[in-house]
Amino acid sequence: MIYEITELNNGIATVVYGDGSYAHISLTEDMTEDEVVSLIQDYAPKLFSTPSFLSVGMAGEIIYQPPVIKNIEEPVAEDLSEDWLAMRKLAYGSVEKQIEFITENGLENWVDLVAAIKTLNPKV
Repeated sequence: MIYEITELNNGIATVVYGDGSYAHISLTEDMTEDEVVSLIQDYAPKLFSTPSFLSVGMAGEIIYQPPVIKNIEEPVAEDLSEDWLAMRKLAYGSVEKQIEFITENGLENWVDLVAAIKTLNPKV
């Protein structure tokens, strides 16, 4: 899609695209041309098409599935594999990650996740 920078004012570039839409892009003095072009592309209008199975008024229900914990960022020592408490702590993650999960997914979903972790790592 073609574009034109129509204004530069106080570190903001106004970019007008070929379809008449526009974006205000924040700039910094140390940006490279590639970084600016990348931002222009990111803000460009996207061409989408609707899947044939969707229609206005379509409704459904989403059932929450706790995420499967696959990657543990901290190294796991071999002797922890039998230690249910240590495994639970690793699966829960840091307090910050738990707060982030609650913020993004809600307290009820966090309670479900904790229950799933306890099921996977029962007390011995």
